[in-house]
Amino acid sequence: MQILDDMISRKHLRIWYNESTNKYDAEDMDSKHGVFVNRRKITERTQLAEDDEILIGRTTLLFTEEDFDDQESALMHYKKFGEKMRPTRME
Repeated sequence: MQILDDMISRKHLRIWYNESTNKYDAEDMDSKHGVFVNRRKITERTQLAEDDEILIGRTTLLFTEEDFDDQESALMHYKKFGEKMRPTRME
C-alpha cells in the first residue's frame, strides 16, 4: 500500500499473518522514523490486536480484522473507535 507522507520510507512497515498463532504481526523494516503500535516504538515483530493504532510518519492506521462491505461501513467503524478514545469531560 502506498501512503503519501514524506515521513514514511518506501519500505517502512510490514504486516505478517502468523499461521502458528493465527494472528497478525507488525514489523519495522528499518525505517528512519520508526513504527509505533499504541504509542510504543516497536523494535521487533509485534503481535497486533483488534483496534491497535499503528503510527508511521504522520499517518495513523487502525488495525482491524473486520471485513467491510464498503467504504462507508469502514468509516463508521473508524468513527466509533474514535468516540471510544475520546475522554469524558467532567466539570
